Amino acid sequence: IFFSFFQPTCGAFTRVTDSGDGCPDWPTCFGSWVPPLNDINAIIEWSHRTSGTLFGIVSIILVVVSYLIYRKFNFTVKIYSLSLLLIIVVGGIGGAVVLSELNPAIRTVHLAGAQLIAALMVASFVTENINKVSASKKVKTLSLITAFLAIGALLSGAYAVWQGAGAVCYRWPLC
Repeated sequence: IFFSFFQPTCGAFTRVTDSGDGCPDWPTCFGSWVPPLNDINAIIEWSHRTSGTLFGIVSIILVVVSYLIYRKFNFTVKIYSLSLLLIIVVGGIGGAVVLSELNPAIRTVHLAGAQLIAALMVASFVTENINKVSASKKVKTLSLITAFLAIGALLSGAYAVWQGAGAVCYRWPLC
């Protein structure tokens, strides 16, 4: 769960610091696996990629360990396996973001995938633990609705930035 929130935060930091093109090629950075140490934008972009790679490695370990613990391919192992597959796909989409010179539509799909991974990780945790406490169906339904609304809010914010509308209403809460 930590990585599923940390990774998009690194991506947001990469975007806000205009470091998305810090490494103009993919999967390497200026043709090397290590960024030039005198280029802060390259280091920030490379850090985002590296933390994504670590997330993938941790997820592989999570799938293997959870399979060994449960000794079967149950719901939790399926969620972790799906998350791992999505991490690989979203990482590839991240490469497409770089190679497309930060195309906003591809960036938004990249963010949507990252949010889906976070939702799956939290859903797995909740599913595993909610059975240990007596939670009503109403609580489970409200949790699901809240998760989808949160993802919707994040993606609509990304879309607003993509369209250049981030500074249109500069006073909050009134526009």
